[in-house]
Amino acid sequence: MSARTSEHRVQGVDHAAFPTFDPVGTVNFYNGVLKFPIVHSICAAGWGPENHPDFIHFFFDIGNGDRMAFFYYFGLEPFGDQTAPGDSWARLPQGTPEFFKNSRHLAIHVDSEEDLLEYRRRLDDSDWPCEMQVMHETIESIYTHDPNGYMVEITRPCGP
Repeated sequence: MSARTSEHRVQGVDHAAFPTFDPVGTVNFYNGVLKFPIVHSICAAGWGPENHPDFIHFFFDIGNGDRMAFFYYFGLEPFGDQTAPGDSWARLPQGTPEFFKNSRHLAIHVDSEEDLLEYRRRLDDSDWPCEMQVMHETIESIYTHDPNGYMVEITRPCGP
């Protein structure tokens, strides 16, 4: 039996899912600005226990068969600090340092500097401009926050 079949039966991530209070802004950001196609959506009415709100669950193709998804719960009012980047859903204590809040993020890979700069252009032309561009040890990244306050990093390799 090979190591792959005995130890690793999973094939990667199907999708990562996040809640949203702003489905229109979320679609505008991921589909309109970043150009990630919407590949599936589920309108779930009457699912789950009696007190579970109806919701829509929508999915974006982020390449290589990977998807990210969002839940929008009908009738659920925003809670948490909607003005604090990365803090909307975390319920982090007041005074939590910004660097800690931003350690939770989605990093999306692109292959080249040209691709990275194209995403920077798209962001800078949108309501969600690039907040910083950083040359790390082995990668270069651009960062912004999406309409939900989640940090999004787009990164390219700087070498093999």
